[in-house]
Amino acid sequence: MKNKFFLLFEDCRIVEGYTNAIIYDLNRSANSNQIPKSLVPFIEKCNSIPVLDVINAYENLEEQEIAREYLDFLLEREFGFLADEHVKSQMGTLNLDYETPSAVQNAIICCNDDSFDNIDIIISELNKLLCEDIEFRCIIKSEENFNTLCQLLDDSVFKTIIFRMDFEEFLTEKLLENNSLKNPRIAHTFVYGAPAFKETELFSFLTGKANYYKDCGKINKDKFVINQPFYLESQSCNTCLNKKIAIDFEGNIKNCPSMQHDYGCIKNKSLEDVISEPKFKTPWFIKKDEIEICSDCEFRHMCLDCRAFTDNLENPYSRPSSCNYNPYIAKWKGEEGYKTLQECGIVSTNEGLSIDHVKIASINKFHE
Repeated sequence: MKNKFFLLFEDCRIVEGYTNAIIYDLNRSANSNQIPKSLVPFIEKCNSIPVLDVINAYENLEEQEIAREYLDFLLEREFGFLADEHVKSQMGTLNLDYETPSAVQNAIICCNDDSFDNIDIIISELNKLLCEDIEFRCIIKSEENFNTLCQLLDDSVFKTIIFRMDFEEFLTEKLLENNSLKNPRIAHTFVYGAPAFKETELFSFLTGKANYYKDCGKINKDKFVINQPFYLESQSCNTCLNKKIAIDFEGNIKNCPSMQHDYGCIKNKSLEDVISEPKFKTPWFIKKDEIEICSDCEFRHMCLDCRAFTDNLENPYSRPSSCNYNPYIAKWKGEEGYKTLQECGIVSTNEGLSIDHVKIASINKFHE
């Protein structure tokens, strides 16, 4: 290891939170790993100073042994490699720019039998905008309307299609299976209020009712995403609202169906006109590094976020209200030792965020 540096692979990125850090492996998400924050400066030193010099600089043998164990862990998990000065000088850096050809990346369309007259116009406009992913939230009692919708999607540009629907008798297993087999871009169909539960790879019949406006914005581990496109998007954009457009059941055009503000009605305004408005695009660029609490969270660049339901709707940079993780003590609600933000001395006001670092240090020391 003499004169060797330890270099992280460019697709392995360290994200620090208030208490912990995580190495995101952007090409092998399952390999991502939480690490102690004390390991971060060690990694940074080994990038600019030969590894043996870094290890030998520790004052006692115990600290040196811990440093060697750190290095072994990083090498075994293939987060990086040892390299000499020449290789180090040739290393490139990951381009963090995020670009997509689509004017709209994803859309959420709420529709019912009353608003169905505009569905062909909506799909046609989204095709022109090169929309990649679309989710339909449907309260349709007419089998004819549902079949028409499916036919309109056959020649669309969408890469992924998801249906969320209220149960009707015509929504049979055979119908949903045939639709998915005919159009493989239909990733899944969720049917709510069904008489019995059944789940397959193609569809889910769920007995619970859906609230298409309020059942949104829930932050949990199951929804975390670790890959290069998502990480890059998170560096400069909002991972929920970036290039998203939505239409509620009344035909109002919004950033998200759950939001209050709209930018006109689809009956008299085109989607292209709406996305050209600077105010509509503003939420696209609220990144997690700017959001209160989230900016101190190690999960922030794998989290979908939510701007519809936040702690303070008057503050565009307020934390998602449904998030149950406290990054200041690294605990999820329900875990032993969990405390609320308020109990940790975290207070958000119109003047900004106040953090009681002394109180947090005392809480964390108690749980060591």
